[in-house]
Amino acid sequence: MIYPLVKRLMKRAMGAFYQRILHHNLDLVPSRGPVLLVANHPSSLMDAALLGILMKRPIHFFARGDIFVNPIVNRILKSLHMHPVHHHEGGRSTLNKNDESIEIAINLLAKGEVVLFFPEGVSHVDYFLRPFRKGAFRIAMQAVSRHQLPSLPIIPIGINYSHPTRLFSTVWVQAGHPIDAAAYTGIYASQPASAIKQLTEASYAAVRQLVLHTQPEEAKGFAETLHLVRNEMGLLPAAAQIETEKTVEQQSPGLNVLQTELDAYHQSLQSTRLSDHALALASHQQLPTSTLWLGLPSAVLGWLLHGLPLLTARAIADKKVYRVDFYTWVLVAAAALLSLVWYLLIFLVGIALVGIKTTGIILLITWICGWYSWQYYRYYTLWREQRRALKVNSPLLASLKEQRKALMERIYQVTGIQKKSGH
Repeated sequence: MIYPLVKRLMKRAMGAFYQRILHHNLDLVPSRGPVLLVANHPSSLMDAALLGILMKRPIHFFARGDIFVNPIVNRILKSLHMHPVHHHEGGRSTLNKNDESIEIAINLLAKGEVVLFFPEGVSHVDYFLRPFRKGAFRIAMQAVSRHQLPSLPIIPIGINYSHPTRLFSTVWVQAGHPIDAAAYTGIYASQPASAIKQLTEASYAAVRQLVLHTQPEEAKGFAETLHLVRNEMGLLPAAAQIETEKTVEQQSPGLNVLQTELDAYHQSLQSTRLSDHALALASHQQLPTSTLWLGLPSAVLGWLLHGLPLLTARAIADKKVYRVDFYTWVLVAAAALLSLVWYLLIFLVGIALVGIKTTGIILLITWICGWYSWQYYRYYTLWREQRRALKVNSPLLASLKEQRKALMERIYQVTGIQKKSGH
């Protein structure tokens, strides 16, 4: 009961935070039977929540054991299909508890459930896939062996965020072709360690093909180039977006030749305090100010009705979160929960003062105004960025545009990606 409710709530919250949530090939996840999902881990609990709203089937996943200490919290988390897993640093007691977690995972697979693991072990925001730990794959082989499962598809998943914390950013999720753990049964019978190692390596290679991955020495040029490409290309269909970004990633070793030009371009931007996104917007048709004035009354009403829970959520995230990869999850989850409480408060006060029918109308108006004010704010952020660029004196703005155009031509040349029509 709680799982589908929270799924709908988080789907709305993430739909508001992200400009686009793209997905590709998720139909490769079987519609029935046991499934083990293995994914990279760029954004803490947001990764699991994202897969939870995108998958048609309920998923079970494992989170840090220290958040399950409180009995009430423990019950809530387990109702959300979350199960504890402990780091070895905790000593023998946590290792024993992990034995329990392993049994839970094996039994879930035996019952035909979907189980999610992040084999990197820790979340991180850099464009680099860390080596996989073997625990998830040991569980897969034990489930196949002990319960004689005829098949256990392991589905590789790649999760990629355009920015770890920025509002109205983009996230794309791609699934790869299944790897059947049961195919390793023969090796596992005589050489279990070798079978687990081979399965781990095969899964790592599969996920590696689905994520944006560069070496540390290539990371700076890759991130800067990818940022320009995203701003230039704008909105693309999921498959085209993924293909474009993967093409840039595949050429990342050669992007170092662009670093001098990238540095010169960013120095030019800094002299005007503009962002690349603002300069890209300046090349598009000017967004009318009249739209802002016409929509202002409804937007103000929407913010008056929704501002308190949203601002409170922002204050919580800013004050309590110290790791970048946790920030978005805390912000979105807090905003969703506080908004739900806010609506419940409006409902209870409305019932007491004006009756259920009028309260229903008030709630509908509140929701519509809130939705509109959020769209208005998204439009306003674009208008503000474009207006900042257009305020730069014409010769300097023209010079920046030419510099950017030349840099983009070089990026097209080095990466081999195709221009978006109209550019």
